[in-house]
Amino acid sequence: MDSVAIGVDIGGTKIAAGLVDRHGGINRRLECATNASEGGEAVISRALDLCAQLFSLAAKRVVGIGVATGGQVDPKTGVVFAATPLLPGWVGMPIKTIFEERFHVPTRVINDASAAAVGEHTFGAARGVNDFVLLTIGTGVGGGVYCDGKLLQGALGAAGAIGHMTINYNGRPCNCGSKGCLETYVSGSAMTSRALELAEQRNFESALILKMREDKQSATRLLVQAATQGDKFALEVLQEASEYLGWGLANILNLFNPALVIIGGGVAEAGDLLLEPAWRVAKAMSLRREKDPVKLVTAQLGNNAGLLGAASLIWRAGDD
Repeated sequence: MDSVAIGVDIGGTKIAAGLVDRHGGINRRLECATNASEGGEAVISRALDLCAQLFSLAAKRVVGIGVATGGQVDPKTGVVFAATPLLPGWVGMPIKTIFEERFHVPTRVINDASAAAVGEHTFGAARGVNDFVLLTIGTGVGGGVYCDGKLLQGALGAAGAIGHMTINYNGRPCNCGSKGCLETYVSGSAMTSRALELAEQRNFESALILKMREDKQSATRLLVQAATQGDKFALEVLQEASEYLGWGLANILNLFNPALVIIGGGVAEAGDLLLEPAWRVAKAMSLRREKDPVKLVTAQLGNNAGLLGAASLIWRAGDD
């Protein structure tokens, strides 16, 4: 009997959900704002509403729900046990239980960056690759790691928090409570903050800075767009972030020895302006240097990677 799974991706700015077939086809896709500041109960309610709409739209039997979420999740219980302030009130949220009690179908829950790695491995840039690392660079920085063809989960299911790798022990404060995390230097929010900080320090004003102050939701996109158009100030900010990204990538190469590194997330739209200098630093500073055949590519699945990866967990469970 034909059937579909529902994939849900709960992020800091938006929630996406879709009906996904076994081959990665998205039959219907819905999206809404997370409005995370309203708290965990409001966020989970929005995710449930999207799923309810998809159940009513599904022409085929829904066999399960896969949920990708920001924060660290116990893969067995589906309970969030750690999260940054990007999702206030999210710690302790029993996502698996809530979805199963509402919809009466099996539900699996996974960290959003890990889900994106599963998605790229199943349907995207990492098909057929056993050892790779996915780095998602958006509002924050997340990671997913595959070793010997399997997702690296760790003792608590929390492996892959690459964004909280320390690259400067006395560096910028991170919302995780630490200092100098990679996320505080290369995420979209970090680059936006750095641009506004530099402008204030230098008493510098421009049309770009004015637009970024007026539209903080679009500030990173405006910064990247300006850099691609040759704006010197925007290029300076991206070049600084690229240097830090390179050191983070060098650590990744040394730790995991991947065959492939995949960069996804909204900031990856900066393309070669950000990635080429970072990759030069990474290859120069890693142990194997130019002898390492590892390749750097951009993600193929875009904003659907987490949704597809989460849904694929349902198909995998059925095949086990």
